[in-house]
Amino acid sequence: MHTRPLDVTREEETAAFVDWAFSAMGGLNGLINNAGILRDGLLVKRDRHNGEISKMTRADWQAVIDVNLTGATWIVRDAVAKMAETQVGAGVVVNILLCVMAQPQGEGRALAHFACGGERSAQ
Repeated sequence: MHTRPLDVTREEETAAFVDWAFSAMGGLNGLINNAGILRDGLLVKRDRHNGEISKMTRADWQAVIDVNLTGATWIVRDAVAKMAETQVGAGVVVNILLCVMAQPQGEGRALAHFACGGERSAQ
């Protein structure tokens, strides 16, 4: 098994990670895309104890979008580019996103992953 830390919010790291994976495994014909964070809770919520209303912060929203949408897109882009460059006959991209739907307080993450839904496979 090959492992390496990766910050998908840093575009240069996704490209370097794909190159590393290609070298470490002697090729690349697939990606299992499982990057994701949950920081948002509800967009708007009422405290059960004191009734106070709170809203998700812009920073929390942006962190979720940066990882779950933008970062997930960059790693797919870089993996598919490597597969195309090396003329892989049939490449596969699996985006793991269904587990988020079981979390009723994950609107930001769910929306980010839903936006990634157009990414299916690469050749």
